Amino acid sequence: MFVPEKTNDHLLEDTELIEHIPVSVVKYLEVDIVIAVDVTLIKVNGEITSIYGVIMQHELVINR
Repeated sequence: MFVPEKTNDHLLEDTELIEHIPVSVVKYLEVDIVIAVDVTLIKVNGEITSIYGVIMQHELVINR
């Protein structure tokens, strides 16, 4: 959670407590482009040591 910050004419705020990704707010603003980034960690059991592990990690990220 971060304190809201005003930058030029924009108010930037963290809405994690309300919605993980504040889709309702974005729809209300009727913006043209939305950029959302999920920065949560995907936990892997152990170290990735094979191409199979790389492929499985890739699938975890893609199917998230």
